[in-house]
Amino acid sequence: MPRTDCGNNGLFSGYRSDDTTVAHAKNVLARYRPNLVLINLKDPDYFGHSSSWTNYIKGIKSTDENIGDLYDFIQGDDNYRGKTTIIITNDHGRHLPNVADGFTSHGDGCEGCRHIQFLALGPDFKEGVGFQTPYEQIDISATVAKLLNFKMESSKGKVMTELFK
Repeated sequence: MPRTDCGNNGLFSGYRSDDTTVAHAKNVLARYRPNLVLINLKDPDYFGHSSSWTNYIKGIKSTDENIGDLYDFIQGDDNYRGKTTIIITNDHGRHLPNVADGFTSHGDGCEGCRHIQFLALGPDFKEGVGFQTPYEQIDISATVAKLLNFKMESSKGKVMTELFK
């Protein structure tokens, strides 16, 4: 059944550390064996908006480490290894040089903020290739729906078919 696990003590109870979020995620994966999990790590966005370039870079590095930790967990679990799709992306990009006040107030509709990163890993995807086809965030949910074999009748997203083997 759907559930949430967020904040220090539940929804709207303040931000918790990404390390805590990853520990909770691994517990949920091990205990409940869900078919779909969305994990939101806050550090790059949070520290980007805080106007500290040093902390922003640290946040990116710690997120990389946390993703590596989750990946290692999945690869070490017989239930998930070789059967799990991992999609890593961000909610928005950041301003290009000399736009507004740089990375601090990123997340508007400018060209840099509309550009996001996207990495898809798993048994259904081609390996070691990149694509230049422009996609939108709504295309991610359409692609996930295709992977899980359900229809999203009102979706305007398109499936990113070039990712598939």
